[in-house]
Amino acid sequence: MIRLIDLHTHTIFSDGELIPSELVRRAVIHGYKAIALTDHADYTNLEQLIEAGQKAKYLESEWDIRVLAGVELTHVPPRKIAPLAKKAKELGAEIVVVHGRPPPSQSPPEQMQHLLPVNMWTSWPTRA
Repeated sequence: MIRLIDLHTHTIFSDGELIPSELVRRAVIHGYKAIALTDHADYTNLEQLIEAGQKAKYLESEWDIRVLAGVELTHVPPRKIAPLAKKAKELGAEIVVVHGRPPPSQSPPEQMQHLLPVNMWTSWPTRA
């Protein structure tokens, strides 16, 4: 059985067109089992976006879907990506997506390896 997930979505809180509950509902209708709300974030709106994503988790008790609160770091100076991603995780982000790729000389992969969401997904069971 194929289980669909989307780990990179946007709502009206960045450049999407739907409020979080409508985006989640459409994912449910199309058979998705998980969706991450990952609106564009920087230091100015990080807390608000994570809080909105966490509030949307109430939908898990209504529909058969896992809702992940997250952010997509966008237009953040390369030196600030790792500290901001760490702050996002501390605030409760379950997934952090980074828009673009910083030059290797400014952000070595080993500095950010612990922030990647891959390990979370290797052990996360979907509902049957």
